[in-house]
Amino acid sequence: MNQDHPVWLDTKQAAVLAKRSVVTIRRAVASGELHSHQPRPRAKRHLAQASVEAWMLGLGEKAQASECGCVHLQLVKRRGAA
Repeated sequence: MNQDHPVWLDTKQAAVLAKRSVVTIRRAVASGELHSHQPRPRAKRHLAQASVEAWMLGLGEKAQASECGCVHLQLVKRRGAA
């Protein structure tokens, strides 16, 4: 995987790759289990293919962020997360 130009997926494409439902992908993103990017509020989420593959292997969000090429990772407490 070339980290200079990651392959970006939407939630439907990520669901097909992971062989999971779109709802499962959205829940994993909302809980912080799956690393994603949202360019602005209320915009579609984008997931790096390498991050989805790392999630499928059971790697954590920091490992997923490094797979997508994120330099800075801010862990943000999401609504409903404990």
